[in-house]
Amino acid sequence: MAPTWCALTHNSAEDAQPAWSPNGTKIAFATNRDGNDEIYVMNANGSAQVNLTNHTGSDLAPAWSPDGTKLAFQSDRETNYAVWIMNADGSIPSASPTRTLQRARPAFHPTVRASRTNRTATSGS
Repeated sequence: MAPTWCALTHNSAEDAQPAWSPNGTKIAFATNRDGNDEIYVMNANGSAQVNLTNHTGSDLAPAWSPDGTKLAFQSDRETNYAVWIMNADGSIPSASPTRTLQRARPAFHPTVRASRTNRTATSGS
């Protein structure tokens, strides 16, 4: 039996780059519904869509930490695109010391546990 697909967002904006949380209950995604690129999170069924970044910079390519407590994302908010890391609720965003190529997709190493003092995220392709 073929899988059934359905839209989880319903607006005229471009909603893209979905990333499932490790426990499968949330989806982070990039969207331009507010006039610029932002990172949103929603429940797996499409409900409770929340803007996590709410910044004038372009925020793209969300990636969950293996333990689901952090999100890495690509942003040009203070530099010409860098990896930023924030808590999964959008709080405490900070630039990673790892600089990346423009529009590179960030990713956590699967064995690294995200913490406020350990901000290891790398750029993927």
